[in-house]
Amino acid sequence: MVHVSTGDVFRDAVARGTELGRAAQGYMERGRFVPDELMIQFVTTRLAEPDVQQRGCLLDGFPRTAPQARTLAAAVPVERFIVLQVPDKALQMRAAERRIDPQTGDIYNLTYVPPPAAVAARLQQRQYDDDAGTFQVRLDVFHRQLRGIVPNFGKRVWMVDAMRPPDAVFDDLARCLEASAGAGAGGAVAPPAEAPVEFICAITMECMADPVATADGHIYEREAITEWLKHHTTSPRTGARLKHLELVP
Repeated sequence: MVHVSTGDVFRDAVARGTELGRAAQGYMERGRFVPDELMIQFVTTRLAEPDVQQRGCLLDGFPRTAPQARTLAAAVPVERFIVLQVPDKALQMRAAERRIDPQTGDIYNLTYVPPPAAVAARLQQRQYDDDAGTFQVRLDVFHRQLRGIVPNFGKRVWMVDAMRPPDAVFDDLARCLEASAGAGAGGAVAPPAEAPVEFICAITMECMADPVATADGHIYEREAITEWLKHHTTSPRTGARLKHLELVP
């Protein structure tokens, strides 16, 4: 299976000054995600290459938006969509301690996966990892986008608790990939976890496909909350009166 990391590809393209890198650089410097059209263009081209066609791939960092997810789900037979669950505060701490070996591409964490002494002196920190403001912007965007991504993959979503030791997380990921391979060969597949509660609409009690927020910040399926607000000025969750009835994507 080929590992395709969209983040690595774009960082390399920026460093080499390629056309793709120049197109993506401004967004990355502002802590924004690369636009859908650039991402989709890259991924669809990469998925058509011989190594992926022969061996399949593990897409790392894609899809990041609902349009990307819809394109991917329509274009290829996605076997699993893996979500690593980690609280924001822990992600910020991990990013600040992440180090990259420029010679091998190996990734270390000063606390959880400390580097060997032989390579410690040459390790580098990614440009945006130590910028808490930029990192939080990316996290905020990620959380908003994820609500529109997960419903595209239904029961193929596999939730993994990534707050455990690395070996335990790896074992879960290996089990997921082995189950996928088994399914392709006619073998049994271990059941994935159900979608977490934050993806479930409190009105329909179903996984949301078009989530929007009300004035109090709660998330609902657009059609369901639109119908609710035709008859109510209160929150379906708390019963409190809403400051306004506008919906936010």
